[in-house]
Amino acid sequence: MAAAAPPPAPVSGDPRADARDGNATTCADVGLPADTLLGSSDSSGSSQSGFVVTSDGSLLNVVTVPAGTQIDAVVVKGGSAYNVYASPVPDMHAPLVGNPPSNIPTISHWFLCYRPATPVPPTVTNPSAVPTGDCDGVDFALAAGTSATTFVVTRAGDLGGQSYPLAAGQAQTAHVDLDATHPAATVTIGGATVATFSRPATCTVTNPGPPPVNPGPPPVNPGPPPVTPGGGNGDGSAPMTHPAASASTSCADGITLTLTNPDATAPVTFGLVSPRGSVTQVAVPADATVTRSFPVAE
Repeated sequence: MAAAAPPPAPVSGDPRADARDGNATTCADVGLPADTLLGSSDSSGSSQSGFVVTSDGSLLNVVTVPAGTQIDAVVVKGGSAYNVYASPVPDMHAPLVGNPPSNIPTISHWFLCYRPATPVPPTVTNPSAVPTGDCDGVDFALAAGTSATTFVVTRAGDLGGQSYPLAAGQAQTAHVDLDATHPAATVTIGGATVATFSRPATCTVTNPGPPPVNPGPPPVNPGPPPVTPGGGNGDGSAPMTHPAASASTSCADGITLTLTNPDATAPVTFGLVSPRGSVTQVAVPADATVTRSFPVAE
């Protein structure tokens, strides 16, 4: 004798529900033995313990839930099966009936299982300090977070720092000037470091010192003293020299010396000392002019 085929599984008719065969009348029947039950033995709604539940006989709606209450399941029974909803949703109903199942049946009874809601821990935001800087300074974006916080911003090389007390949720920007003597800054909270900024290494430039001083024109060697009478002019007269010198400057040529020996009967030799310290002998014939230039830094 062939065994009877098992009955078909119930059809929830609602993707939000879990359809189960048979009957359930307590929260323990749906795996919630610690929850409190509130319900009706027929298709009517209910208004008690701060809950308001409405029903038109086939569709069930939970309108009001007391504050601090968590609903873990809503059970709607009809026909030979029941639907279990994990939380209240609009228009809850029992599994479909018919062959094939296509009709929403009349509710035979319903109940919900609830408990005190689990407190949601508050969100905690830690204080923060975000630096943005360059060679000349740094801006710290300070944010207190969940609690009031006092930030202390200290620049390297200073004896003390600047305090920034901020209320919970408050934010502020702290600016610090930086240079070679004060190359970094630090933010602390209660002595603990939360952010640091240092000038980039490319900011360090060796001081070349002051520009060189223009030494001016070199000293002019007037040459040998005039020859006394009786010298070798051939006519018995003394050779005559009249050495003279002048200087001018320009960006292109530096220092230019003009050496002259006007109205003279003999050459004259000048000794020139350059800006770098070298000595040059320059001979200027009688009644002649000679120039010499020396480049110098601006």
